[in-house]
Amino acid sequence: MCTEDAYVSQALRNGASAFVLKSRGFVDLLHAVYEVVAGRKHLSPELDADAIRQLVARLSISQRTAETHRANIRKKFEFARHADLVSFALRRGLLTRDL
Repeated sequence: MCTEDAYVSQALRNGASAFVLKSRGFVDLLHAVYEVVAGRKHLSPELDADAIRQLVARLSISQRTAETHRANIRKKFEFARHADLVSFALRRGLLTRDL
């Protein structure tokens, strides 16, 4: 996953609107295409889950607390998807894939 993290981070920094893991298959790829066409970002769900797991270890808080904070931030900034929040944070340098 470390190598993949570097690819994801670099791809998003370079303007990618989506990142789909090879293991996800055609359905996730198709969903990503629809999301991008609609003007949204898309990350495979495992990428979001991995970011939360790494953040929880770093902050010493429960996963539920991290998820609550993430939901509150999404609501405040009116992001429809978790991927939009992650992309925003990466673009602003608030988050790196190598937590």
